[in-house]
Amino acid sequence: MLTFGRSSFRFGIAVFTTIHRRELEQVEKIIHELNPKMFYSVEEVRASSDGVFHPGRRQQLMKKFDLIKKK
Repeated sequence: MLTFGRSSFRFGIAVFTTIHRRELEQVEKIIHELNPKMFYSVEEVRASSDGVFHPGRRQQLMKKFDLIKKK
């Protein structure tokens, strides 16, 4: 989910996403490549209203954002 916000001195964009713990290191690397000073927060989620990731949609998103590890 993408949302726009504003602090007392600037506008910003917030991106909310859910990933598996094993993907965190790779996502942090991408964040750092985009902007080393970018603020991000990591929260643990044990359950969601839909239960699990839909496998087909997950692969689509991984490919779209080039998150699949190349062998």
